[in-house]
Amino acid sequence: MKDIKIILFLCNWGPYTAYQTLQDKEGKIPTEIKMVRIPCTGRISKALLFKAFEMGAD
Repeated sequence: MKDIKIILFLCNWGPYTAYQTLQDKEGKIPTEIKMVRIPCTGRISKALLFKAFEMGAD
């Protein structure tokens, strides 16, 4: 079975803070999940999304 790679694009103002709190409290975040912090989810470019897929994200 293929390993799954998940990339989260998290807005600096809300979801990123929750993710960081989870990490700080030693929450169990699966190793196949990677996080990319961005200023605002409304500013995600197509190039950023395509790059994630080029690097093997599912």
